[in-house]
Amino acid sequence: MDIEAIPSDDLVLDEPLGESDDEGTEEESSDDESTTFTAALGAHDSGYDQEFGATDSKRTGSAILGPIRLKTCKTGQIETRVVDFYSNGAPKKREPTPEPDKRWPLLFKVSSGGSYNCVKGAFRRAGFDQTPGSSFNVHWGRPLRFSEFKDLDELQIVNHFPGSFLLGRKDHMARCCQRFRRDFGPDAFEYLPKTFILPADRAELITDWEGRKDSGQLYIYKPPNGCKGIGIKILTDIQQIKPKVPCVVSRYIADPFLINGAKFDLRIYVVVTGFLPLRVYMHQSGLARFCTQKYDSKARTRNNRYRHLTNYAVNKSSKDFVANTDPNLDNVGHKWSLRAVLEHLEQQGTDVKSMMQQIDDLIIKTLLSVEVPINTNMSLYAPSNGSCFEVFGFDVMLDSKLKPWLIEVNISPSLVTDSPLDKQLKSRLVTDTLHLIQARSYDRQSLQEVERRRRVQ
Repeated sequence: MDIEAIPSDDLVLDEPLGESDDEGTEEESSDDESTTFTAALGAHDSGYDQEFGATDSKRTGSAILGPIRLKTCKTGQIETRVVDFYSNGAPKKREPTPEPDKRWPLLFKVSSGGSYNCVKGAFRRAGFDQTPGSSFNVHWGRPLRFSEFKDLDELQIVNHFPGSFLLGRKDHMARCCQRFRRDFGPDAFEYLPKTFILPADRAELITDWEGRKDSGQLYIYKPPNGCKGIGIKILTDIQQIKPKVPCVVSRYIADPFLINGAKFDLRIYVVVTGFLPLRVYMHQSGLARFCTQKYDSKARTRNNRYRHLTNYAVNKSSKDFVANTDPNLDNVGHKWSLRAVLEHLEQQGTDVKSMMQQIDDLIIKTLLSVEVPINTNMSLYAPSNGSCFEVFGFDVMLDSKLKPWLIEVNISPSLVTDSPLDKQLKSRLVTDTLHLIQARSYDRQSLQEVERRRRVQ
């Protein structure tokens, strides 16, 4: 049986305010930081490059970012089906877009949610000048409203897809993943803990709660559009949930995999350059965020956020927090690199390749769950199929059997660089992303004239 992405029955609303996980203020950095980055990356010696290294030479020369391949799951080969609701027969021939013209400057614009030192530094090193106006080549910042996409010209690029809030809000993401399971069977998406969207699912939650009371099952409460761990708590009584307050409640992963006795999660950075076709790249330099106190599932510890919540914004305020001071010592303190975690697991005899394949599968199926609504929005609002890209922050937790679980997806992952490890990793992430999107220098006046002639044809 083939698994296909099918149209959503839900109405896609104009709701661009997705989740951000900003972790705090950022110290000003000097221009000398450019020496820590590589503009054109060569091949890496890591054993993971064969699985995740860039293989699509037509898209990019970067070796840090690599395409995630579609996987075969238990119910068959995943395929995507494009449903074109708008074309009527063969497309008409139209006047071609003007060729790139290097005489015109490359301009970038940052807005709220995008004004990070590593973002502005990467643009400047790539030869961009900053502009406050609308004549930008690339916009990096807040999600645009649907109406704002219509104001873009064909060669302008923005860092959010219309409708990516379907992943950025915890309630929308849960609905999309649940629909994927209903359409293709429970085995098609096994990575999301059982989740209840309240108040609609309150009766179902009560039934599940009562049925699992004797097993000691815990539940975790989250605001649907929260960040930085604000409002998150482990529930001890279902009466803690106010009847009409929107929230998301999930079965708590009570048996997490621990390193040095502490709970942690993985922040996987994923760049999507298109949903038609779906092009996905996973950055190899992810992060691991650790709790600052050793994990204990006993009832008396359930209100201790430093044991149970892996959010960096929560744990950096702990008196036990140890900050990273050297990017080359990426397995010290309460924030490690993904590379350091994988190396630690390999030393323990873990089949890291198999585990990472499951994480690939988790990422690609999560994106497939929103493929059709986002493609629909692109057709309705974006001037071209290449108008958008997005950097997603997938938060993944491993249980004691090293099965990955999807915790949430951030559509505006924090790019604050308040440690040497953050500075190195996030600057590379932005630099590599700019390699992928391939912004073009062009004569705006000529393009506007071409677009005017197309409209009258």
